[in-house]
Formats: sequence, C-alpha cells, structure tokens
Amino acid sequence: MQAEARTYPEDLRDTLTNFFEELSRLNSLIEDLIPDSCSIEEVDAVISRVEGIRTQLPYAPDLHRKLEVLEQLVAGSRELFNQLLDQLCAGEPAKPICDGLKKEWSNYVEEAIRIQSPALRNSGRQYLDRNIEDFRERDADHIRTNGSRIRRLCAERAHAVRNAHPEQADLIETQHKRRRKRKSARRLFAEIPELLKALKPCWAMSPLVVSELLPPDKAFFDVVIFDEASQIVPFEAVTSILRGKQTIVAGDSKQLSPTSTSFFAIKEDEDEIATNDDPEDDSFDAVDEAESLLEAVKAVLPGQGVRTLSWHYRSEDERLIAFSNQHPELYGRRLVTAPSTSLEPPFEYHLGFPRFRGH
Repeated sequence: MQAEARTYPEDLRDTLTNFFEELSRLNSLIEDLIPDSCSIEEVDAVISRVEGIRTQLPYAPDLHRKLEVLEQLVAGSRELFNQLLDQLCAGEPAKPICDGLKKEWSNYVEEAIRIQSPALRNSGRQYLDRNIEDFRERDADHIRTNGSRIRRLCAERAHAVRNAHPEQADLIETQHKRRRKRKSARRLFAEIPELLKALKPCWAMSPLVVSELLPPDKAFFDVVIFDEASQIVPFEAVTSILRGKQTIVAGDSKQLSPTSTSFFAIKEDEDEIATNDDPEDDSFDAVDEAESLLEAVKAVLPGQGVRTLSWHYRSEDERLIAFSNQHPELYGRRLVTAPSTSLEPPFEYHLGFPRFRGH
C-alpha cells in the first residue's frame, strides 16, 4: 500500500500533463477555426464542425491504415501522395481520382519505355500514319501490277515450252486453222499436254468436266485443289484426284454436307443400314461412308496432313461471324477476326406485309 501511495502522485502528474497537452492542441484547433472577433453564428458553425469531427473519430484507425497503404503504393513520390490526399479531403469521388492516377502512371511508364527503346521513341502518331499510308500505296500498286507480272511469267514459260516442243506448237496451229474435223479436247490434251499447260497453267473445272476433257492415264497437273470440299460427294472427286500429283482439300466441316440436305441420300443410307446384317463386315471405306470429300480426307488422314486456318477475312463486318465464332459447338473462339471499321449495323431487319387484291 505504501508503494502504491508513492506512485500515485507521479501517475496523476503524468495524466494531467497529457490532458493539458491535448487541451492545448484542441485550443490551437479552435483558434485556427475561430478568428479573434466572430459572431455567434460562426461559433455555432465551428461547434458543428467539431461535432462532425468527433463523430468520425471511430473511423480514424481504419482511415490511418488505408493512408499508410496509399503512402506505400506511392512511396516514390511524396508530391503525388499529397496531391491524392488533398483531392480526397476536398471530397472528390474516388473513381475519377483513380482514373487520373492510372492515366498519369501510364504516361510515366510510356515515357520511360520510349527513353529506353529508340524504336518506340520514334513511333509516334505521324510515323504510324506514314507507314500505314505507304503500305496502302504499295499494296494497291502490287495488286494493280500483279496481273501483268503473272502474264509475263506465263508468256516466258509458254515460249520456252514451245521451243522445246515445236511439234506440239505445229499441231495446235494446224487445229486452229481448221474449221471442221477438229480433234476433241480430250484427244488434244493427250497429244500436247505440255504446251496446253504452259498456255493455261491453272484450270478451273468441275469433277464432271475433268472426266470429259482429261485423259485418265496419268497425272497431268502438279496440284489439284478442291475448294468447298464439304459440298463435294467423295466419289465425284476421285477422277480429279487421279489427274494430279498432289491434292489439297479445303472446306469447312461446320457446313452442311451435300448428303445431309438430300432426302433421297438419307433414305438410301437408312435402307443400307437396315439390310446390312453381316457381322464379319467391319471394313471402313471413307469414300462410301463419308458424307463429303472433306470428311473422307479427315478420316484417311487423322491428325496428320490436316491444318486449320484460323484467320477469318471474308466477313466485311466482324459481327457477321461473331455468333458462330463464340458458339462452343462451332468455332469456339478459335477464329481470328479483323475488327470492323464501321459502327453501322451489318444488316437491317425489314418487316413486310403481303398485299392482296382489293386492299
């Protein structure tokens, strides 16, 4: 009890000292808020402000921790911290302050990168515009002169083949002078294939025309290309494949095959399935069982020799292919599309009403 009695005055003195220090701070705050001469209304306003500050005291610890986090985030710039603190104290919304901070930070990072990279330092708006315009001019010039360049290459090659096979040139000149009893295209192609291919390197024909015009005894062309192969029945393509050394099959497996849209083809398949009861017949024929040439080739070459083209360039507006590209059962976001340059809708809906006579 005596020890406690000896320490009591010291504790009381410390408590009173702290009290007077805090009271002094409060008096300084009041003196800052209230001038030397003021009205009763000004005093009431100061009291209301002090009351508002008092009601916010419970949030002080959380606010202090958040300010410490903010100070750590912008530790490299005390000026930026003071600027943010002033904006928050002024009552500005948090989102505009955050957006402004992101913009300032992005400008700072861009400036730092440009200083370190000479290539990016010179890639301003004018530089990019000049490159784009130069590319457009060169691309248009390439497209404009491409036909002349290809015709010149074909003419040079035809001239060389004509000199190497003069008998074929004489035969085609003789056939050109005749008005009747000309040889058929199939026979003419069999006798002078080198000169005909030199004069016309690319031939566009349907499978039926290929069977009529080209002899079947050897491969006359370097490459046979099938476009829209999902719309070609497999057995119709065999005659064209025999005429080439290599074959390229291009198509979209997501399109309906020609047999899927044919009622009679489906009926025949159902009849064949119903009547085929041979348990030992487990052989698979891609030509007979596949619905299209594309499916037949994919069945014969699973995994190897199959390439998927990811770039989509046909749609003038990206929104035309957007649904199919995002659908998981179709392309599943695997297509790379070019963004549209127009904000106008790619198509419009028009509601029409039938007209009847007398109305």
